[in-house]
Amino acid sequence: MNIGTDCIALDNSLDTQFSTHMPCKKCGIVNTESLANLGAAATGARGTSPGRSPPK
Repeated sequence: MNIGTDCIALDNSLDTQFSTHMPCKKCGIVNTESLANLGAAATGARGTSPGRSPPK
C-alpha cells in the first residue's frame, strides 16, 4: 500500500515524533511525498522530466 500526497511531508515540520510516518512504517505502508505538478514534470515544462537529461 502507498499513501501519496502533494505536500512536502505527511507530518508537520515541527513534529519530531513523526506521528504519521511511524505508524505507516509499522504497518508496512510506503508514503510518497511531493507529488505536485507531475503533469508539468512529465511534459518537461520545467526543463526536466524524471528519467530524462536536462535540455541543452
